Amino acid sequence: MLLLALWVAGLSWYRDVLIDNVRSDARQIVAHSTARLSGKLQENRARLDAVATLLSPEVSRDVLGAEFNAFAMGLVQGQPEIRNISVAPDGVQAFVYPSNEFDRIGDHDLLDDPRPAVRAEAREAMNTGTVVPSGPYELRQGGHGFVLRKGILDDGESWGLVALVLDVNELMTEAGMTPRAGNFAVGVRTSSEDRVFYGSADVFAGEAVTGTVNALGDVWQIGVYPVSGFDGAISPGFDMVLWLTLLPVILLVALAYVVSTHAEQALASERLLLKSISATSPVGIVVLDSAGAVTFMNPYAGEVLGARDAQDRRYADREWGIRDLDGNPLPPEDLPYRRVMETGRTVIDSRHEIHTDAQRRVISVNAAPLNDGVVAVIQDVTEQVETERRIRAALREKEVLLREIHHRVKNNLAIIVSLLSLQQNRIRSADAAVAAFADTQSRVQALAQLHQMLYQSENLEVIDLADFISDATRRLQNIYDAYGDVEIDLDLSSVEVDMDHAIPAGLIFTELFTNAFKYGAPDSGVARVSVSLRHTEDRDATVVQLEVCDNGRGMSSETGGREDTSLGMELVRALTQQLNAELDTDTSAGTCIRLRFASGSPGRGGSAGSSGTER
Repeated sequence: MLLLALWVAGLSWYRDVLIDNVRSDARQIVAHSTARLSGKLQENRARLDAVATLLSPEVSRDVLGAEFNAFAMGLVQGQPEIRNISVAPDGVQAFVYPSNEFDRIGDHDLLDDPRPAVRAEAREAMNTGTVVPSGPYELRQGGHGFVLRKGILDDGESWGLVALVLDVNELMTEAGMTPRAGNFAVGVRTSSEDRVFYGSADVFAGEAVTGTVNALGDVWQIGVYPVSGFDGAISPGFDMVLWLTLLPVILLVALAYVVSTHAEQALASERLLLKSISATSPVGIVVLDSAGAVTFMNPYAGEVLGARDAQDRRYADREWGIRDLDGNPLPPEDLPYRRVMETGRTVIDSRHEIHTDAQRRVISVNAAPLNDGVVAVIQDVTEQVETERRIRAALREKEVLLREIHHRVKNNLAIIVSLLSLQQNRIRSADAAVAAFADTQSRVQALAQLHQMLYQSENLEVIDLADFISDATRRLQNIYDAYGDVEIDLDLSSVEVDMDHAIPAGLIFTELFTNAFKYGAPDSGVARVSVSLRHTEDRDATVVQLEVCDNGRGMSSETGGREDTSLGMELVRALTQQLNAELDTDTSAGTCIRLRFASGSPGRGGSAGSSGTER
């Protein structure tokens, strides 16, 4: 009878498990659907706000129409759920995209719509300047849609509104939803009207798994229910278990009668099995009486505790060498067995050190009350603790590296902002703007190239300046090839520098090489640019010499040649100071500029030694 009762209870439990599994699958579908649908609604709310920011009551209708079409085209492209976007000054839909929708809804006065709800929602949006949702309902232009309207205010007065019409079926498709997901039916309804507008209305007739979506002011409810009901969904597996277990249960009932006559033998076998398990257990098992004396200890516990025959010994005795993880003697009241005896509660993962036979071990103790004593399970976690320590140290190292990366990104963004600000102040014409853009592009690309070389290298601290110059030369030559054919001669030695030196040195090279291309062409003959990179060891630092030369006519204030007041040269001088470098210019035969700096520790300000004329 007991077995039959257990069988019935087991079947009931198994049925509940199967139904819970089906509900879990339904909950996953609901969670996925609500997240995707909510995301798509928020995306379209953002597109509505974007169109609203374009509108200005002072802009003429002709200009507004042209800007609106171009802007709306970019928003709608690749978004099949958007039926149309319209702008309605004073509530009249004057601008509609796509244009083929204009014949259906163009020039329609929303404040005079035959549907009271539409009139009220349009008026609410215009008066408050907020987003007001409408629907889902059947659209005048056909199909079912969900409409978002946002009012536009001019000095607190209503100017009109902008509307975004979403096709419900396409919206659901883009959110990854279908009326049927595998063996589940899916339905969506409005909470306020309890109206199913997508999928099957039968979903909500049963005990559907549901979830809610904030529809930008309204609340939608997504329901998922097995097509054949929960009992039908679990029927194959449940029926199979029912029939497979019925015969064994009958046999077990008969067997139980036979086994009951041999209870003592079974009990003896069980005791033998427990003894075998204790002897071969991969964890230590210790039993203590209420006074803390060890009454039983399996072999593994004896090995971990360093005492193979520990019966009649007290766990609190000094020879155990029990200490906390900091190496201090553990107070008696903190011993796991004492805590169990005083509180009657189980102690989980209490860790301390055991010092025996000149060996230190870290053990984890789980202890629980047992009759008039305590049973404790002990594990040697020495290696695990050491591994955790190494992991924490590695994580701290990663955190330091991550902070350094953020610091470098911040500094590079500050450099880019400064370059753009300086360039902006010098723009006087459209041609100058184009040239400034090209110059700024090459500077930013130089920064990007430095970082690309850094993260592609095995050493994340240094880069080879020769590799950077070689790559930058090809890139700049492609940018400035409009200045004519130029012969380039590279004589580069491998020089590894850290990023604090690489960034200013790389930017200086970019400016000097660009100047040579722009202004270094001779009056006649072939233009040549040579680049040299050398280094020497000087005590604790490497002295780097970078030289960029051309065979042009050189610098001359009388001929109006290359100006030394250009933004590029201002940048070169500033970066030279940052490197605490020397900048020499030789114009005896063309123009040759040499930069010398020590790569050990760049200066932070101060004057850089220089001679000659800078450009």
